[in-house]
Amino acid sequence: MTSLQTQPTSERSANIPSAVTAAASRPESVTTTGDKTALTFEDATCELCGRAPTEHLLTTHDMGWRAPGEFSLVRCTHCDLIITTPRPAPASMPRYYADWYSHKTLAEQHDELRKAPYHRYVKWMRLKVLEKTGRLEQGAQVLDVGGGFGAQLEYYMDKRGVNATLLDFDPAVTENAMIRNRATIMSGDLLDADLPENHYDLVTLYETLEHVYQPKATLEAALRVLKPGGRLVVEVPDYGSPFRKLFGRYWFATMVPVHLHHFTKPSLQKVVKAAGFEPLRHVAVYTPFETSASIAVRYCEKRGLMVSDVTEASKVFKPPYKRVPFYLALSIWTGGFDLPWQFWAWLCNRTGVQALVARKPG
Repeated sequence: MTSLQTQPTSERSANIPSAVTAAASRPESVTTTGDKTALTFEDATCELCGRAPTEHLLTTHDMGWRAPGEFSLVRCTHCDLIITTPRPAPASMPRYYADWYSHKTLAEQHDELRKAPYHRYVKWMRLKVLEKTGRLEQGAQVLDVGGGFGAQLEYYMDKRGVNATLLDFDPAVTENAMIRNRATIMSGDLLDADLPENHYDLVTLYETLEHVYQPKATLEAALRVLKPGGRLVVEVPDYGSPFRKLFGRYWFATMVPVHLHHFTKPSLQKVVKAAGFEPLRHVAVYTPFETSASIAVRYCEKRGLMVSDVTEASKVFKPPYKRVPFYLALSIWTGGFDLPWQFWAWLCNRTGVQALVARKPG
């Protein structure tokens, strides 16, 4: 499938929520979009304690793609989880991913994921974070949940010779995975997937857990399929980032309503432990473009634009070229300020992305 309108723009774009088919809790309201599609919303409760969150942090909307709805971030004062509420019911959530698509061909996207310096850095960094807790051995059984086209698994296969299983909710993504002829490919939800118990040496959830309706249940499902002593890697935004405090609702990783949960380091530890894991290593991840992306979000919000309008060169460099000055200024900011600031934030363990490695007891 090579349609220009039906392919996710990146691995992040491919991370459709793995629990999107879970049962809705309490339908709250219905609205109507421009294409006359009814959207149903529901109140969210804390999965750990079952209570409704009460500490209101902010109210905002979809600033990236300007889909309808107002959403609040509310903290559970008992468990410290930050939850998006109201949230789209599972049947309505795909509407909020409808614009997460690229104008590039499938071949161009695969090539970018393999060769672009940023993606090469991310794949290298993830292996380094993991192997601080032990080498990823040849022949290891690895399951990547929400793995998109499979770029990270491909890297692990090439560098360490692992046996890979890719699980992603979106069948349009898995049908076009980069590793279709080299790995087991599955489409669906980890909560319902027909996977063997005590089978995998490693389960990874890169940029996935914040998208799911039931993070604890999802991690419990990962625990079930891991071998005793097997490792889990979770990578999510860190709501405790100093740059989040600086940019507020314009912070790049707020991303309501597709981000259903917003984790600080303590709250992520709490969920992982509640699911039965023993944390091994918990670190900040060097996060290029955290401030640049947040500036882009604010700029687009003030002008009624989508983020892709100012970040995709194919949209920027066309008549009447009104967005070129901002694009160039943002590029200068990125090189002169964002990347150096992120380096110092990383040294202080305070960036906008966190990675936690844990093990299954036994």
